[in-house]
Amino acid sequence: MTSNNIESLIRKYSSAIDYKIPRISIILAAGHGKRMKSSTSKALHEILGVPTVIRVSEAAKKGILSPNQIIVVGIQAEEVIRAIGKRKNTCFAYQKEQKGTGDAVKAALEEIDSKFKGFVYILPADAGLIADDVIRTFKAQFEGSNYDMMVLTGKYNGKTANNHYGRVIKKTSEVIEIKEYKDIAALNDVYKIVHRGKALSFTRDELLDIREYNSAIYACKIKPLKKYLPYLKPTNVQKEYYFTDMIKIFNKHNLKVGSQTVKDSDSVMGFNDKVTLKKMNDIASNSVKE
Repeated sequence: MTSNNIESLIRKYSSAIDYKIPRISIILAAGHGKRMKSSTSKALHEILGVPTVIRVSEAAKKGILSPNQIIVVGIQAEEVIRAIGKRKNTCFAYQKEQKGTGDAVKAALEEIDSKFKGFVYILPADAGLIADDVIRTFKAQFEGSNYDMMVLTGKYNGKTANNHYGRVIKKTSEVIEIKEYKDIAALNDVYKIVHRGKALSFTRDELLDIREYNSAIYACKIKPLKKYLPYLKPTNVQKEYYFTDMIKIFNKHNLKVGSQTVKDSDSVMGFNDKVTLKKMNDIASNSVKE
């Protein structure tokens, strides 16, 4: 399907955002999931018979108490759009090239009217176990805080050598940075950071030993997000625009980034392969039985 045809389909299936409600969720569903080794879009893989993108979409709307949603599509956009269908206060954004999560968020923000002054919640379409009550708690903490951005995090309980999530680097309660596993693994020297005028340094092993990890679920105030998103650069191993780099950018401009850690880390699990997807199905199935 050509880009023009996809954009036409997006116009057909999109509906207007209600700007009287100060919250919008963004669902990132543009990825292809190469390691799934499947012709099915990653976002359409199912947990208990329901595509993960739909599970995340519904949990987000209930959790932030707002029907407003933007779903970013890319690979197999037509299939994802048709599977979700036309929904009230839901629109689609098209990421033409797979240039990273930061670029996907940029595509979503282009669909938001400049008059919107509220909060944006960002979730990956593969977080198929996320529950609306987890998002509701996250929302309450963020909107009741003085943070400009907040990250929902988990705690890794296994061997740190098997932890391929991005590490959350913190000083007291503030998040300084999220360092992706691939970038940590590629380090040959001490990693140095300047935060609030103070020099900090971490060895490769110190970073790998951090157990608090990034769930890829974020909350942001729209004004600084729109202002500083253009500052993202693809200066990483994968040469992509990492949304996680917004934390460094916010800190550089004296904005505050916090975190909330979930009680059950399974609730923020994502998948990149069929083994993990099966595990998520098993967790969901056992939860239904309890």
